[in-house]
Amino acid sequence: MQEIAGEFETALVPLLHADMMNCKSKSIDFRFQLTAFNSASKAIEHCWKEGVYLSEIFPKFYKLSVQILLRLSRWISDVLQLITKFSSKSRNNSESSIQINKTNVLIALYADVQVLIEQLPQIERHIVINVPNEIQSDADVCNVIAKSVDDVRETLDSHLGAFQDALVDILISESGIESVRQVKDLPRLYRKTNRDTPTKSSPYIDQMLRSLKSFQSEQSSKLGNAIATNVLLRVCSKITKE
Repeated sequence: MQEIAGEFETALVPLLHADMMNCKSKSIDFRFQLTAFNSASKAIEHCWKEGVYLSEIFPKFYKLSVQILLRLSRWISDVLQLITKFSSKSRNNSESSIQINKTNVLIALYADVQVLIEQLPQIERHIVINVPNEIQSDADVCNVIAKSVDDVRETLDSHLGAFQDALVDILISESGIESVRQVKDLPRLYRKTNRDTPTKSSPYIDQMLRSLKSFQSEQSSKLGNAIATNVLLRVCSKITKE
């Protein structure tokens, strides 16, 4: 059991690294886009593998399976906090030393959490199937298992809103929101001059919209139009208020 937990824990550090989305090259089951999720899935499956699982200590294997899911959830929270921190730094013109595409990582996280939530009933059934015969008739055992899986589901669900918040922060940072201050120069440029009425937007507008257009064209299909539209609306609302 320590070997299972240790191998999974090793997959979670460092939090962000260049190969965290390089699942296919590792020759493992890549149902997920991120290696941390694949490692969690592999660890849980290993708990109940024939020759590993011992019915005499069922509670320990059950507890380890739940702990793996909760540890993964904590890792998700830590990754979100770190990405948000780097996004904040970039707004202050500080460079991150980690060369990754934060938007791609966030979208992969979002997708993987949804896949994991969909797989929770299957994980629950797998645990229930392995309940020792002498306590299978005890309804309380199944209720406890169901309750713990529901708690994990709620924890994972709570991350979905945080993903959108982080995406909004990144897009605001990438849009160069400080450029909006140039709007103050417009009256000076045209007051008491013979300049023609402008027929296209100012350069800073194109600059600010570039990252938003890229997000819409490259990421909308991955997130779903509803989520992508909501993120873009929040970003544009923030820029407009500024």
